[in-house]
Amino acid sequence: MQEKKTTPNKVLTWPPFLFLMLLAFALSGCHYSPKMQVAIHEANKKCPVEMGSFGTATSIDYDDGMVVFNVDLKDGTADLSQVNRTLSSELLVTNLKRMKPEFIDLLLSTETGLSFHVKSTDGAQATTIDIPLEEIKRIIRQSGKPGKDINIQTLKLFNRQSQSELPLKVAEGIMMTHVAIEGSNEIYQYEVDGGIFDIKTLQENAKRLKDHPEEMLNIKDANIQILVSLLCDLNMGLGYRYNVKGSDQPLEIIYTPEQLHQLIP
Repeated sequence: MQEKKTTPNKVLTWPPFLFLMLLAFALSGCHYSPKMQVAIHEANKKCPVEMGSFGTATSIDYDDGMVVFNVDLKDGTADLSQVNRTLSSELLVTNLKRMKPEFIDLLLSTETGLSFHVKSTDGAQATTIDIPLEEIKRIIRQSGKPGKDINIQTLKLFNRQSQSELPLKVAEGIMMTHVAIEGSNEIYQYEVDGGIFDIKTLQENAKRLKDHPEEMLNIKDANIQILVSLLCDLNMGLGYRYNVKGSDQPLEIIYTPEQLHQLIP
């Protein structure tokens, strides 16, 4: 008889595209001067920059009117052949405008575009995301005003790109199937094989985890910091819905904005 597991090996797994968000996060420690060449020189002093569990920003260059970010992605983090360049461009520029508006201002004033050269550390995969100046201007126009408008636009783009990569197997017997804004919460939905995981134990764990978000979310991880910070800015909650095969009722863990705010250092 097969022994049922009592808890998932992974409670939460992030879609692989999130390394794009971390490129913007990596810029937060840089100081920009009015001249692009000097700005790039200063930014390069910060490289290499670790981007959580996703990889390393190795250098920043200037080439033919483009600021070029060179990134080494950890092996197995993402299938670079599946990167949606249009969605990636919108997400990168919108999040940069949200997190580092002075950098976007510098791009516009110096009429400079962006280019992201991403490769796996073993060299087996590589992709380039070019965002010319006119494309940057278009994305900025549609991103909305600073504050709530641009925050909600960032979250919607985040969800669109995440949804394009689903369903995603996160562990044996667990598939992430959907992510969306539902009311005032960001909801991640999973399908769980009840033949592998014991439903009663999952229910007990869900009750405990509802009161202990620090056990569910490792706030020291940069990628989780980005999402929690974004949701806090929007005063939104974060939820996980597990549809367990063999059970009529889904398991839900919803963290309120107040709980998320307490996680921010």
